[in-house]
Amino acid sequence: MRKSIIALMTVAFGMTATTVSAAETTVIFEQPDEYQDIEAVNSKQDEFEQMIMEGLRKHIVKLGEELPEGYNLEFVVTDLDLAGRVEPTFGATTSSYMRVLDRIDYPMIEFRYKLTDAQGENIKSGDERLRDMGITSTMRAAKESGRDVLYYEKEMLSQWFDRHLKPAAKE
Repeated sequence: MRKSIIALMTVAFGMTATTVSAAETTVIFEQPDEYQDIEAVNSKQDEFEQMIMEGLRKHIVKLGEELPEGYNLEFVVTDLDLAGRVEPTFGATTSSYMRVLDRIDYPMIEFRYKLTDAQGENIKSGDERLRDMGITSTMRAAKESGRDVLYYEKEMLSQWFDRHLKPAAKE
């Protein structure tokens, strides 16, 4: 009995002592004042832009954690068009704005990227323009999007990452 307790403790401590190493990811937002659509809805523009950029940065860094240790990912966002469009709403005493999603206002993101290995050799790089005209049309997407203002943009980036960068890092 005592041996099995010691074995279980060793396994438990061994599991907590391991750490996951990941690629280093750098995210840059180049000239955000010139992005197609990063318009605030009922909040200060500069605060909204910071929230959007920080949300995308965190998501891209999280994706980078799936790459092998020692790899470096440089990701430069050059243009952004958030899903939907900003429309005025009119109430009894005041007006405000809301972002309206429909099939013609899909998300778009343009970026440059460079993935290098631990020796600094270029694994994959390029310029991309992602647009997904169908991403806003599923019931699940509609439900999930209410919880995250960047749901559609993150989903589009995740799909691209899974199809293009993860396989390149394994070659």
